[in-house]
Amino acid sequence: KTRLSLLEEEIESQAERHFTNARQAFNFLRYDEAIAEWEMFLALADPSDSRYGEAQKGVEQARAKLR
Repeated sequence: KTRLSLLEEEIESQAERHFTNARQAFNFLRYDEAIAEWEMFLALADPSDSRYGEAQKGVEQARAKLR
């Protein structure tokens, strides 16, 4: 049980890092990097996470900027 709890904390920590990195990349016009970071966040995060929708929208916005 303790190991599971530690793994869940590590996954949440990594998800948070990817989300933050995605926002920074987007703000610095590094859209490819932002997409990759948000996709990593989406792979790690639970769909019930309040940031999940924002990440999906961020991917769409970044892809639109690359066109």
